[in-house]
Amino acid sequence: MKKQSIISIILAAVLSMAFLGGCGKSTPTAEQSSPKSLPPVSAVETVKESSAEKQGEAEGSTESKPESSTESKPESKPESSTESKPESSTESKPESKPESSAESSAESSTEISTESSAESSTESKPEPSTEESSETHSEPVSEPEPSIQEQSAEQSSVPQQSSSKPEASSKPEPKEIKVTNIRLSRSSITMYEGGLFKLDCYIEPEDATDHSFKWMWSDASVIDMESNGRITALKPGVVTITAKTPDGKTAECVVTVKERSQNPGELTGAVVDESWFDDAVFVGDSVTNALSNYSDNGWLGDAEFICSVGIGYHSALWDINREGNLHPVFNGKKVTIEDAVSLVERNKVFIMLGMNDLGTYTPQGAVDNMLMLCSRILEKNPGVQIYIESITPLLEEMDNKSSLNNANISEYNRLAAQACKEHGFIFVNVAEAVMDDKGNLTKSLCLDPNYMGLHLNYAGCEVWVDYLKSHVA
Repeated sequence: MKKQSIISIILAAVLSMAFLGGCGKSTPTAEQSSPKSLPPVSAVETVKESSAEKQGEAEGSTESKPESSTESKPESKPESSTESKPESSTESKPESKPESSAESSAESSTEISTESSAESSTESKPEPSTEESSETHSEPVSEPEPSIQEQSAEQSSVPQQSSSKPEASSKPEPKEIKVTNIRLSRSSITMYEGGLFKLDCYIEPEDATDHSFKWMWSDASVIDMESNGRITALKPGVVTITAKTPDGKTAECVVTVKERSQNPGELTGAVVDESWFDDAVFVGDSVTNALSNYSDNGWLGDAEFICSVGIGYHSALWDINREGNLHPVFNGKKVTIEDAVSLVERNKVFIMLGMNDLGTYTPQGAVDNMLMLCSRILEKNPGVQIYIESITPLLEEMDNKSSLNNANISEYNRLAAQACKEHGFIFVNVAEAVMDDKGNLTKSLCLDPNYMGLHLNYAGCEVWVDYLKSHVA
């Protein structure tokens, strides 16, 4: 029994040792499992960090990430990490200052954008980098550009000074450029009582030292003259005008002043040459405009033309500011016909209008418009002699297609001739020179037989001019 008890005791001891050995093996495993419990602690920290980062993103957007990443390296303790999180979040708000300075540097660096971007990217601290970038920007932007402008101004001014000196020195070199010739724009003029004409004087060469001269005329009772060459005819007579330079060179013009005709129906039938029209102006529509194109060869001397396509007596009376007015253009500006006559300063005014009136007015209405325009011309130009040219007829093929027809044209011409006798105007019946035996426009004289059938071609204008030369004096 003792042996059994001893054996049992031994077995129990062995078993207890075995048990204790098993427990001893489990103890190191527990110690090994304790480090395994550390990852949950670091996981908690990462969770906090991720939540803080999310909070930082919500408050400070992407700019808090670089600070949190650089400041979180030495932070192994949870306390420092929790402290760094609020700092990063609070610092993200004032970081708008470097951001605004970066933006301002970007705005101010539109001229040197590559330098500002390189400097701001290499600097780790935002505030010093923006200050340095703004300093480096202010120097190249403010200093080099003005210096270039000053240099360019100096370079541009230096040649001007150098070029002006020779000019100043070159002026005194020719002591005097003598006048070689003096001439007048006209050698003879025919005027009527109360008429106006401008005589021009030219000194040659143009760069002559002295351009002065004086006007002289033989009879002050026949004409009056201003220093600018403007002549006013006072009464019938013949006057010689002389322009004389200080050194004795002279040029002359003979002026013949005639009595203004009060009975224009009785012309002498004398034939005049082209110089007779030197002091004339022709007013008209597209028909007269064709005459102006063909008269460049000197058919009508130095006559002026005031033409406007589509204009009539009625539209010539429109206000100058009326929208869509048809007033002629003179020297690049629209003017009324009465003002244009004043500007050209001619004594004889030839008017061929009325064709565009007959589309709206009766023949008598067109004549009434004619008389109103003539009154306006005489009001501003009391000395001029007015010549009313008849309307030329249409081709037979174009007749009776509208109120502009040969019957109305013939009636208008009859009434216009009668009105001219009553008001002291000269009626020139050009129509009889270009019509056939039926009263239609001669086809061989028509420029547009297949279109309007009323404009004159070269041959027609030549007939027109020949008729004028034998029916105006």
